[in-house]
Parts: sequence; C-alpha cells; structure tokens
Amino acid sequence: MSGTPIAPTPWKPSDLPTLRAAYSDRTAALMAYLAAFVYDRRIEAKGVLQVPPELAAFGFDKLTSFHNGMTDGWAYIAEGADLIALSFRGASSTKNWDTDFRVTLIHPDNTDRQLRVHEGFYRAFVKLNEGKLGIEDKMGAIKQATNGAVPIYITGHSLGGALAQIAAAVLGSDQVAACYTYGSPRVGNSYFDLWVKVPSYRVMNYADIVPQVLCRLYIAMLAILATCPIMPRRHHIASSRIFWSAAGK
Repeated sequence: MSGTPIAPTPWKPSDLPTLRAAYSDRTAALMAYLAAFVYDRRIEAKGVLQVPPELAAFGFDKLTSFHNGMTDGWAYIAEGADLIALSFRGASSTKNWDTDFRVTLIHPDNTDRQLRVHEGFYRAFVKLNEGKLGIEDKMGAIKQATNGAVPIYITGHSLGGALAQIAAAVLGSDQVAACYTYGSPRVGNSYFDLWVKVPSYRVMNYADIVPQVLCRLYIAMLAILATCPIMPRRHHIASSRIFWSAAGK
C-alpha cells in the first residue's frame, strides 16, 4: 500500500450512524419496561394520548397510540428529549391468534428475492403502518422534527417482539439506535438479516421454546403454552437476565 493513493470515501463524519447503540443491560431493562407497558389499558385509544405518570417519570412528554384494526394489536410511540421509543404489544388474547395462524412465508416488496417473512406478523405490522395516522407517517414526522438528533429505540415482547423486528427492517435508519425484543419468535428465513441494518438484541430464556422454534411452529407452541397447567396462560418467560434487584441495584 505504500505510495499507492487511496481514493477518498464518499461519506463524511456527518453521514455516519453515530446514534447506533451497542448492547446495554440498563437499556435492556428500560426497553423491557416499555415493552411491558404496552399491555396497559390506558394506551388503548388511537391517536395522541395523555402521558401516564409512569412514562413521564422517564422524561417522555408525548404519547401516540396505534391500533391495527385486524386484531387487538396495539403499539405506541413515546417521545422525550433524550429518547424516543416505539413499543409493540404481544399476544394478549386469543384475538391475536388470527395473526399467529397466518404462517405462510411471503416475500415483501423491494427486498432480496430470496427473503421471506411470516405472513401474519408482516400483515399485522403493515396494518399498524398504513395511512396518515400510521406508524411510518408518525416516524417520518418525528425524524424531521428532531433533525435526526434523538435516538429511536424499538421494542416488544413475544408477538410484539416479532413486529418490532419487522419494524426495525422497514423503518430502520441512522436515527434508529437499536431494537430490543423479549421472547420473540423468529420472523423470517436466513435472508431476513439482509433487510435489517439496525443493531438488534433478542433477549430470551433458553428454557423458553418460543424464541427458538421456526416461525411456522410458533402457533403450535402458543397452543401448548396456553393449555399447559404449569405455565402462565398469557406470557411465556421473556428473559433470563437479572436487570435489577429488590434494592434497585
């Protein structure tokens, strides 16, 4: 290489994705809380909502809720000066099984021709994403209003984690810092990774079979978990990590 001229890169420092974030236990703990909060009944009204005190305590001052209209799936975007979070609800009732049962693998438009994703998960996300009141439109407005300077995190548990992974692929940009999911099933084939540019962290317990099965088997595992007398009916185990103790440490 000595004496050989090196062509300059077309990218400047301002073009670099400096908001991209490495894994952090503290971030994972906060995202787990925000993923759990989407089950709160207070977010079940589409549009701009009053910020609950629990979210206000984290510095969020704006809250927008979304509903996909095809199941009881909900999502919200919480906005603050330091952080913006997009959180998806998981399977909270049997109504979500309409989403889970659509196990055909489909090819999303404008992606690698060999890429396939779970039809039910993808359709559920698209319904949350459509229209002027959809997530994509809101995210575009946020990115413009913040001039790309405030990091955006995406999170979700179980089915919500699957939607979060798809959102990270569809909505990913240099402003999206990371995607954290908890007990999420797999959402596509090996080519799905080509679609995702955002750092993604799947937090799971290896004793929980749901995150480890192929997406075609996800609904069968939900059926087992829903009927097994020694397992909780609504939620499988999402994480084996201890984020904080009773003493708050």
